[in-house]
Amino acid sequence: MFITLIEHCLTITYFSYNNQFYEQTSGTAMGSPISPVIAYIFMEHFKKKVLRKTPAKNQKFLIPLCR
Repeated sequence: MFITLIEHCLTITYFSYNNQFYEQTSGTAMGSPISPVIAYIFMEHFKKKVLRKTPAKNQKFLIPLCR
């Protein structure tokens, strides 16, 4: 049920611009309070994935940048 609600919040998005309505077809919903949370979760996942593939000698440089 929770996942269904999240999917709904992220995929059913309409907005108006210049008195016309548009459906947002990609990305997280603009202005939605859940969008920054989803973006943070994604970036943490992405960061861990990149650090796993990075040689140890380069991680000393990258880890402070990723905090």
